[in-house]
Amino acid sequence: MSIKTTNSEAIENTATFGNYLIHGIDEIILPEAIAYYPSAPGWQVLGLVVGILIVFQLTRSVRRWWRNRYRREALKQLAFIERQADKRLHDVVAVLPYYLKVTALKAYPRQDVASLSGKTWLSFLDANYSGPSFCGGIGKKLLNVAYLPREQWQLDEQQINELIKMSRHWIAKHGDVIHV
Repeated sequence: MSIKTTNSEAIENTATFGNYLIHGIDEIILPEAIAYYPSAPGWQVLGLVVGILIVFQLTRSVRRWWRNRYRREALKQLAFIERQADKRLHDVVAVLPYYLKVTALKAYPRQDVASLSGKTWLSFLDANYSGPSFCGGIGKKLLNVAYLPREQWQLDEQQINELIKMSRHWIAKHGDVIHV
């Protein structure tokens, strides 16, 4: 006895691979992929404004970083001198007036800075800096370092460390003065 099957039954049976439990189950149709680009005009405008703000802030940060390269260079050179000097702190203090003056000449107009010396120089440092005063206390010793031989400085190790710290702080923070 032979059983005749129709062509449609043969195809139907091959699709289920002989598993009658899944016979007639349709394949899941997945939704379209979500677009990364927003379709609503409000979100497009918001995205454009945020993009412009990010570019503006990035440009400002790069400009500030570029303008302050002289500070980083002075601090890097001062750190190099400290490493080279090892425990001879007098060698480090000896270059402080030079680095303060060079930094000031880079940051402010030459005609305002180049001729300053003595108490007017210390007043200038104080006027453009919100840290400890150079005109009072240990800051006055900077004039001894600038104008007197090393034997006449009369600096102990604590004063030397404080002068180095003040000078480094001035190089890093000058111009950030808030006048009340």
